[in-house]
Amino acid sequence: LAAVPEIAQRMASIEKALEGTGRLLVRYSGTEPKLRIMLEGESSGCNGMESGDVKDRLFEYFAAEFFNRMDERTKSVLLKTSLLSEFDAPTAERIAGVREAGQVLSGLHKGNFFTERRLTGRPTYQYHPLFREFLREELEKSYGPEGLSRLRIRAACVLDELGNSGEAAELLLLASEWGA
Repeated sequence: LAAVPEIAQRMASIEKALEGTGRLLVRYSGTEPKLRIMLEGESSGCNGMESGDVKDRLFEYFAAEFFNRMDERTKSVLLKTSLLSEFDAPTAERIAGVREAGQVLSGLHKGNFFTERRLTGRPTYQYHPLFREFLREELEKSYGPEGLSRLRIRAACVLDELGNSGEAAELLLLASEWGA
């Protein structure tokens, strides 16, 4: 209960930062708040705010409240799998090079950390589009153009082996654009 004032203060600051751009839905599980952001309104902005301002504030929120507090293994899984539109745990393990990627993804999903799990035969995961965009920007900052190109080629090879030649081709095209 000692953390309740801190949580309330953080929630107020987040709501103020997002004022007019959307609303926060808060679900409580025990003493830990679970946050979901639902943007409402036009993509061109709400209440005089430009959509870029909204995105910047959301990205700051993602960084401060989630990403920067995660361990390196989790960050690696998030960053590398953000290259994919959706993926299962074995694919995430191969792309990220983290044996426990499935456990990481399951934990992110259970914690409502902008990770959706779909049960289509074998469970697949995908990130909230804004969170994925944030992760891709972080990936680019972390790995630079050459490293990002190598990761895209590696991911494309894995996807091609798994029969997903469409997404593999997209990644190879992106990799060649960076190399040009």
